[in-house]
Amino acid sequence: MLFSFDWLCRYVDPEADVSAVAERLTAAGLAVEGMERRGDDFLLDVDVTTNRPDCMNHLGLAREVSVAFDKPLELPEAQSPESAKPTSDVAVVELEDASGCPRYVARVVEGVKVGPSPDWLVAHLEGLGMRSINNIVDISNFVLWELGQPTHAFDLDKLAEGRIVVRRGLGGETLVTLDGERRELDPEMLVIADAERAVAVAGVMGGLDSEVTSETVDILVESAHFDPARVRETAKRLGLHTDASHRFERGADPEICRRAADRVVALVLELAGGELLQGAIDARNDELTWELSGGLDLDRLVRFAGTEITGDQVEGWMTGLGFDLHSEGTGRWQVKVPTWRYYDFKPLPSQPAGEGQPEVWEADLFEEVLRLHGFDDIPSQLPLLEGPDAGTSEGHQRREQIRWHLAACGFVEAITYSFHGAESEDAFPVLARDGEPLKLSNPLSELYSVMRRTVLPGLVGAAA
Repeated sequence: MLFSFDWLCRYVDPEADVSAVAERLTAAGLAVEGMERRGDDFLLDVDVTTNRPDCMNHLGLAREVSVAFDKPLELPEAQSPESAKPTSDVAVVELEDASGCPRYVARVVEGVKVGPSPDWLVAHLEGLGMRSINNIVDISNFVLWELGQPTHAFDLDKLAEGRIVVRRGLGGETLVTLDGERRELDPEMLVIADAERAVAVAGVMGGLDSEVTSETVDILVESAHFDPARVRETAKRLGLHTDASHRFERGADPEICRRAADRVVALVLELAGGELLQGAIDARNDELTWELSGGLDLDRLVRFAGTEITGDQVEGWMTGLGFDLHSEGTGRWQVKVPTWRYYDFKPLPSQPAGEGQPEVWEADLFEEVLRLHGFDDIPSQLPLLEGPDAGTSEGHQRREQIRWHLAACGFVEAITYSFHGAESEDAFPVLARDGEPLKLSNPLSELYSVMRRTVLPGLVGAAA
């Protein structure tokens, strides 16, 4: 995944060159696999693992740089003047499928002027390999790469009754997406609709009929959170992978929706003019929360790591990453996980927490501290084993005595595979048995496709 070094420096000044930043990011688990100079800028090719969608954007990566170099992080401006006209006068949001879309934020800007983007915005996008379309669409793409939250702008006049309905697709329903392809929708897919028809595939791609064009005057900005599994399944069924689906599938920040919408409209007002209507429509599924917490014990951390780490270091690194630490005594904290790390820290269903156990695995919190400490700075040493090794049973001792005796007599011990080729037994007709040997469903190769019924072929092969 490509990142612009100049873009990173909009949010943090590491006071270090790009090579030093690449080295520290790699040491913290975000491997920089390459660097390429582009004019006065550098592009960093960062291997962002699937469990870290929070770093699939420049602000998230800048947060890591901020902590690694102990420099302040500057958040982008997202405040804008509003008119007296309420957003609810022109738009309505309904969550018919609140499990698939637990949050949907909508903001409206009237009287925009759609046109070319300024040079700085075009340069940022083209540097990452994206094509400039118009100022409104480019702003949405910019915010995706800035904050990690996909957004979408609808032409408000093309939304029947100004209504947004988040629902499942209908049988036989189709939608022409922005790439010009007609997509068949079904009830397993989550769609964004107006009062009459589907206008977007939720979390994947918008529809052509409601796109922003040079004729657009009023826009509705969508910033929503979609269930990762639903987006993943929909994208797979449609064969449609986008920058938006890539992030939603891995778990975008559920609580950044409003900030991302505010950031989009702030840039719209700056680059396209218009009037921002008062307030935002913020529809939520109140049954869902994104709060995770767990305990962190310094003594256990030090024993786990095998190196000295101080409480001040733990607090500095963890709070810099956005974790909220509440002291429960010397060297013990209750840790609240930031919402942008929710899907990373959420315990898997196959690993239920035991009675009295924190929601978050303590080892996951250890990892956050240790990767900032630097894995390379953790000494390699064997654990201390006190006392003699555990004793052996009488049966084990007898077997060992027999092995040594046979070895002393000139025999050679052979340990061969428990499977071989189907034709191996055919070479020894005297060993022919009734029936067929048991076949493996996933053989390493045809040479190891059945379970052996005699050790002789393996011994002969070893001797050869």
